[in-house]
Amino acid sequence: MLREIQVPNASVLLQQKFASIVRHVERLRSQQREALRQAEGLFQALLHEAFQ
Repeated sequence: MLREIQVPNASVLLQQKFASIVRHVERLRSQQREALRQAEGLFQALLHEAFQ
């Protein structure tokens, strides 16, 4: 049964392109997390100023 399953074999070029896209997406996600962390810190500072 397992011998009947055909597994596609992507070219090295396609695998490299995919890996590059994944690295880019991970970098964007990391930047987004950092921006969110900074925004939350700024919001907390604003709340502190407004209600002290």
